[in-house]
Amino acid sequence: MLRGEAAVTERYLNVRDVAGQLAVTEDTVRRWLRERRLRGFMPGGSRGGYRIRESELERFVSELEREAADGGTP
Repeated sequence: MLRGEAAVTERYLNVRDVAGQLAVTEDTVRRWLRERRLRGFMPGGSRGGYRIRESELERFVSELEREAADGGTP
């Protein structure tokens, strides 16, 4: 695999996509992004909205599952 190849093939999601997959509101996703619990970026500034790597969403879901197993403690 070439260096950087994973970044080229990685799928990026927007706030609406993430909210739909997690069954939460878009405001909740934006709050997680502001709190830096979920990592994303804004390509082209705030007008373009956030983009979240699919692998980052998987990491975040694992974190949420661990918190739930621990009784909801972040």
